Amino acid sequence: MGPVFAACMALEAWWLGRGGRTQTYTWAGVGTNISLALSHAVADGMAWALLAGVFYGVYEHRVMDVAVTAWSVLGLLVAQDFCYYWFHRCSHRVRWMWASHVTHHSGETMNLSTALRQSPTYPLSGMWLFWLPLAWLGFKPEHVILCVAVSLAFQFFVHTESVKRLPRVIEAVFNTPSHHRVHHARNPQYIDRNYAGVFIVWDRLFGTFVPEVDACEYGIIHQVQTRNPLVMMFHEWGAMWRDVSRRGPAHLRLTHLWAPPEWQRPATGHVRLARLQPQLDHAPSPAMPGAAAPSGHGTFDAWPRPGTSLVPAHARVARSTSSLRRPAMPRRRPGGGKRPAWRPKRSSRSGGSDATVGVRPARTPAARRSARTPLPA
Repeated sequence: MGPVFAACMALEAWWLGRGGRTQTYTWAGVGTNISLALSHAVADGMAWALLAGVFYGVYEHRVMDVAVTAWSVLGLLVAQDFCYYWFHRCSHRVRWMWASHVTHHSGETMNLSTALRQSPTYPLSGMWLFWLPLAWLGFKPEHVILCVAVSLAFQFFVHTESVKRLPRVIEAVFNTPSHHRVHHARNPQYIDRNYAGVFIVWDRLFGTFVPEVDACEYGIIHQVQTRNPLVMMFHEWGAMWRDVSRRGPAHLRLTHLWAPPEWQRPATGHVRLARLQPQLDHAPSPAMPGAAAPSGHGTFDAWPRPGTSLVPAHARVARSTSSLRRPAMPRRRPGGGKRPAWRPKRSSRSGGSDATVGVRPARTPAARRSARTPLPA
């Protein structure tokens, strides 16, 4: 199929150049894609030589014998495409598999040569595991591999912008250039959509189908600006290894291998702070020393540094100067307690004419005893 692919790419480049879209095809881009395709072909050949025994071992325990007929060929095509859908979906949602598939999506242009942009690490990420059930069902391993090759050859022709839309019946059943442009786009509404290889019905059944509405922007979220094929092959493997190597609990470190590519390890160092945070009604004042301006309710960057008071500066100033505005309290007697307001001050504690008018004279102990003695009847 190599000469056919080369002729189609040349025809597309001529057609796009005629329309003034010469930036779609560049010598550097096409050369990079072809080098990746050659490395992928070599790796697949070596993998098949090593894994053929596994396929035939599974085939020995097949459920039934499948004769080669028109119906069995059609059934194999449908079953293989069903397996391809789940392989493709896992390649986007499992980081171990995304490390290989990201090479195919790193291109920022969409043309037929983009289909050649493949990684040689697919056997390492486990692509072949998805075809083993077909051998177990009773399809011969060589027929399974041939069917996979036919599916990939079909998908070569959906990597193009030269074909806009096909008739509605074809768009409803098959994977088309319009559907696959959505799959390669990094627009938020298009990410992780349209996984189909040949039949788009799988995406419609499992809720991953999105039609092409807005213009597509191609590439990956964290684009790698390089033409080096080795960097394109292994940059995600290196990033994944760095995430796994970071300190932390073992189960969180290993989660980087099978979690989605966008998954991030939780910040375990802020667990205590996260528990205390909901107890406050609002973020601290920006006027606090050492505190950053709050970026929103409940954000960690609005918290003060350790040792900083949680009382705003203006409240601390008011509290320190409150004694200047506080009214003077009445002085207390040495014995404790205040003098009742209704009791006037006496000028002398002894009775007599020198006592102040209106002041009750002091009573002697004898007078107090006589006051308690009852009168005779």
